Amino acid sequence: MTTAKQLASRMARAALADRGLYWEFAFDAGAIRQSLLAVVVVAAAWGTGSAIHDVMRGALGGAPVGFMLMSMWGMLYWLLFSATAWLLARVLASLFEVEVETVTYLQFIRRFGFVFAPAILLILTPIPFVGEVSVIMAFMWTMLASALAIQLTFEAPIGLGVMSSSIGMVTAMVLCLLVAVYLLP
Repeated sequence: MTTAKQLASRMARAALADRGLYWEFAFDAGAIRQSLLAVVVVAAAWGTGSAIHDVMRGALGGAPVGFMLMSMWGMLYWLLFSATAWLLARVLASLFEVEVETVTYLQFIRRFGFVFAPAILLILTPIPFVGEVSVIMAFMWTMLASALAIQLTFEAPIGLGVMSSSIGMVTAMVLCLLVAVYLLP
């Protein structure tokens, strides 16, 4: 059973780059539920930031819609980020002939959901100046946490983790922008 305290502790440990946490996940098949719950919590923080922004602008009616859209957006972003980072780690390892552990996508997301924890800072986006800084910090911190998670999950060199993380993050952003431009009204 997942407790809020255990989830918060694991999210904080992931944000603080606790290497031991990622080894725990290797042996805890049930951690996938917590990992996905961490993604939902962070996505809800994104949605809450958007809703607060709408309220501060006087668009009270837009707040629930903003919450729903940004929460779904956060989950879509994480899904694209995790899939591209996992795929990139596998492809880059074979291109550079680096020995890595064979890791399924399900094993990967058991750890990768928690790297999204620093993005909880996006709840601060409505605050002038602090919001802009929090966006930059959240994405950089998430990229660093994901590089570590990739390195430890695949038992690979950190360079592979950094490349997979940074390229995966940019790819996910571009894909999300394409969805916004071409699929949303």
